[in-house]
Amino acid sequence: MSISLSQYIEQVKTLRNSLDQLDAPVRLASGSALFEFSKRVFTRGESSTGGKFQYNSTTPLYVNPAKTFGTTAGLRPPKGKTGQTKFKSGKAHKTTWVESYKALRGIVGRENSFVNWEAHGDLKLDLENNGTLTTRKVADATYSIQSTKKENNGKLEGFAIKYPGVFKLSEKEKQVYYEALEKEILLLIKAEL
Repeated sequence: MSISLSQYIEQVKTLRNSLDQLDAPVRLASGSALFEFSKRVFTRGESSTGGKFQYNSTTPLYVNPAKTFGTTAGLRPPKGKTGQTKFKSGKAHKTTWVESYKALRGIVGRENSFVNWEAHGDLKLDLENNGTLTTRKVADATYSIQSTKKENNGKLEGFAIKYPGVFKLSEKEKQVYYEALEKEILLLIKAEL
C-alpha cells in the first residue's frame, strides 16, 4: 500500500497532535511519582528496594563548634582526639575531634540511624522546585528529575556513586506513575468525546 506525500504529512501531523496531548498526562503522572520518590528518599531514607541508606563513613573529622548547625553542647569545649582542650603550646583548640559524620549528627541532635539528606533541605527543595512538585521536560512526553542549582549537581552525582540505585523508581513509585497516567489519559479521552 502506498500513500501520497500529503497523506503522509497528515498522518505525521495527527501523530504529533497525539503526542502533544499525551504531554500533560505524562507531566502530571511524573509529578505524582516524584512526590512518592521525595517521601522515600528524603523522609524515610530508603533505597528503591526499601532498604535504609546507612552512614558508613568511619573517617574521623574535626568540627568547629562555632560553625556547626544544631545543638553544639556535645562539641564544647573543643577537644582533640585524646580529649585534651589545649595544645602542648598552651593554645586552646578551636575544633573538636569526632569519630565519624554519623557520630557528629548524633551529637548535634540530627537523625543518624539512616541517611537523612535533608541537612538544610536545599537539595529536596531544588528537586521539588521550591516545594511545588514539578519535573523538568527533557523531550516530548519525557520528564526528568533534575537539579536547577549547579551546587546540587555534584551532590546528586556523589549520591548516585555512593548509593547506587537511589534515583531509580521503586515499584510503588512506578505503580503511582502508571495509575496517575491512566487516570489522566482517561480524563483526556472523556474530554474528547
